[in-house]
Amino acid sequence: MTSYEGLYLATRRHDEGREVLLAAAATVSEGMLANTADTGSLEYNTADGTLWFAHAVGRHVSATGDDDLGHEVATTLEQIIEHHVEGTRFGISVDPQDGLLRQGADGWALTWMDARVDGVPVTQRAGKPVEINALWLRALDVSAQLTDDDDRRHRYTSLRDEAGASFAGRFARPDGSGLYDVVDGPAGDDASLRPNQLLAVALPNGPLDDETAERILGACSRSLLTPMGLRSLAPDDPRFRPHHRGGPAERDAAYHEGTVWPWLLGPYVDAARRVSAPRDGVLSGIEAHLAEWGLGSVSETADGAEPHTATGCPFQAWSVAEVLRVRREPAPARRKRKTAAAAGAPGRGRSTD
Repeated sequence: MTSYEGLYLATRRHDEGREVLLAAAATVSEGMLANTADTGSLEYNTADGTLWFAHAVGRHVSATGDDDLGHEVATTLEQIIEHHVEGTRFGISVDPQDGLLRQGADGWALTWMDARVDGVPVTQRAGKPVEINALWLRALDVSAQLTDDDDRRHRYTSLRDEAGASFAGRFARPDGSGLYDVVDGPAGDDASLRPNQLLAVALPNGPLDDETAERILGACSRSLLTPMGLRSLAPDDPRFRPHHRGGPAERDAAYHEGTVWPWLLGPYVDAARRVSAPRDGVLSGIEAHLAEWGLGSVSETADGAEPHTATGCPFQAWSVAEVLRVRREPAPARRKRKTAAAAGAPGRGRSTD
């Protein structure tokens, strides 16, 4: 779902994408999208995959004008919203005190930072993670846009307004250097400098003003941005691991504790576009990388320390997808297009990034 827009909309594979979305919608259970199905049985153990699905549906309808798809999945989106409000697996539920989405269960890491070593989460992030709540706001927006029921639209809009106001008030760090990574965690609010906060700026109709968005981009630019993507943790953090090397346990321990992720260049470029920040050369490292590892493709990860040698899978879907998306998406970011024909031919309006 994170890869959807780059793989299916940027490449104009709309019919294939539509089939993917409908197949994914059919797996929804208790308001959750199946996380994996390649083992022969469905698994439900992610807090963000379902919300990325809602975003993908919204982008598909906006880019193609396929209102029929919106009608087909509206009931699924309704199930997702209501189960998240009432509570579903792994402690995923809306906190009635502030309208924000919380998650967490012993032994599980439910965000995209999901590595575990000997069954123990490395980066558990229990509580209210920043990108989960940015995606929650987005899911409420999409659901409000696609429903034909006025009462439901009003309900989704009210939920979104409450959560949006809480987001702006709860996540802003008092030192002005971006957002908390998690609020209301077991040890309180987590001020770790991670790239997850970029989603609060990059996703459409975000809850933050431009000044806060600029601070987030500045913090991430100074400490996290590399030629290969963004570090998953700032180098001055004592938990920072500079290299993604060794056996499985060593690699998993470093996976989200400093390792660079190319897919995060997508949200970074979106955030830079929103605040009109320079982005010349941001993708030049990736362009050089196309000829040095998995030829013609983009790797999963890279070392957090220079020279940021590629690691992990050499052909990674979301790395490829996000680079494709931001190269082919015209400025300003996420401009709505009513029909596929109105979007122009493939490659038109290509970014100079």
